[in-house]
Amino acid sequence: MNPVGMTRRQVIGAATIASAAAIAGLGQMSPPVRAATRAAVHGPSPLQGLRAGLRGRLLEPGDRGYRSLSTPSNGRFGNIRPQAVAVVAGAEDVAHCVRWCREHDVPFVVRGGGHNYAGYSTTTGLVISTASLTGLGYQAPTGRLRAGSGILNRELYSLLPQQGQGRWVLPLGTCPGVGIAGLVLGGGIGPSAPWAGLAVDALRSTTLVNAEGEIVKASEAREPELFWAIRGAGGGNFGIHTDFTFQMVPVPTPMVTTFIVRSVGRDSCTAALVAFQRLRIAHPRTVTGIATTEVDPSGAIAGEVRGQVIGDEALARDLLAPLLGVAGLDVVITERPWWEAFAGWLAQVPAPGSWWVRSRYAYDAIPDDALGRQVDHLAAFPGPTTQRKASFLLMGEVGGAVDDVARTDSAYVHRGASAIARYNVNWPMPGASTCGPGRIPSDIREWVDVGWDELSGVTAAESYQNFPDRALTDWADAYYRENLPRLIAAKRRYDPDNVFTYGQSVPLRE
Repeated sequence: MNPVGMTRRQVIGAATIASAAAIAGLGQMSPPVRAATRAAVHGPSPLQGLRAGLRGRLLEPGDRGYRSLSTPSNGRFGNIRPQAVAVVAGAEDVAHCVRWCREHDVPFVVRGGGHNYAGYSTTTGLVISTASLTGLGYQAPTGRLRAGSGILNRELYSLLPQQGQGRWVLPLGTCPGVGIAGLVLGGGIGPSAPWAGLAVDALRSTTLVNAEGEIVKASEAREPELFWAIRGAGGGNFGIHTDFTFQMVPVPTPMVTTFIVRSVGRDSCTAALVAFQRLRIAHPRTVTGIATTEVDPSGAIAGEVRGQVIGDEALARDLLAPLLGVAGLDVVITERPWWEAFAGWLAQVPAPGSWWVRSRYAYDAIPDDALGRQVDHLAAFPGPTTQRKASFLLMGEVGGAVDDVARTDSAYVHRGASAIARYNVNWPMPGASTCGPGRIPSDIREWVDVGWDELSGVTAAESYQNFPDRALTDWADAYYRENLPRLIAAKRRYDPDNVFTYGQSVPLRE
């Protein structure tokens, strides 16, 4: 499959903005993949026209706020810096940016939280930042929530509890700095998904700017095919979203039970993975959580299963008995108020660094011995340190209520899965002289490849589009499967010139 429908803007590539700048008087710009520096201006600049049409701010290198709004979360892509960041104040600003970029052949990306795993929320052209689009409208009687596309996970974690009296919840992820737009448009898994469905399943309408620079609304009743496509295609494919309206789901119970189960050593960690997988398959709506196994700086293997049971402690202990029976575990089980447990899911902000994530969906149980081989493989990770590390995860944030929606009812296709198996590898950020995406250390790459080949043999050829992976050669099939032809048709209809494009955007043809 040809993954890219080439346009003039793509052919010109990263050098386009330099050419446009030189033609219009911006002067010669720095090499396309180096951190940008402010160019000397001689005569009128096209950026002046962009700035004049904005209610928001236009930031260039050296301006206050530029660095924080142009630095991606993944340090691997930290040396790709834009020529400017447009901090938009509303949909009209977004439309102006899109039209300006089309007129000047300037590559652009949209950025919410800057957490795109594969660096697709940064560019050498223009970053359109939605950081100021943080309006919130919470309707307590109906459970309707309207959120600006610049809202982050942590802000919703603060809003929804309503001082402990909140009756409604939106299924969210756990990373505090992730933007609502990226989360929702790629599906939106999280600890509530097994009983509440995905974040995208709660979406009722959205406002976006299309490829023509027009402001449009999409819902089941208005532009239904566009609404189908955006629910799972991933961000940056069909437009730039400025707000979302959700129908939240009722809090299921005033009290829940959380559990943390820690293990040490190969046998204990393997047994915990096996038991957790069986629990999730047996109780897909009631038990949720993530099982993480990692290698520490000494090369020792340790594991943690962190989860929640929708029910009281007695029910939890009954359901968790197969896991609690594993020898050598350290167990903490706590019955607590719903919102206290909810707050506990919000993760800590990770330390700066570079990382690579690979994922596969499991529809059938991964064989016990295959899980054991993954644990063994962790012990062979080369040169672990506090900054150079690896982990293997079984994410029990799918299945259950996620499967109440059919695979083809939205662009998110991965219905029916019982888990996501995931590799995480981390290493120190590249030096300042490095250009473009930081190279994955060769020994880490080789180590991941061995484990990935093993994992691919016992899981489905499907990967989570919100964990984009530049190493996937079959990424379009892995992200979309049987929904790919319909997505391609939608792309041709709504973005025939491939205005919204990046390394793994929905293609114009197979």
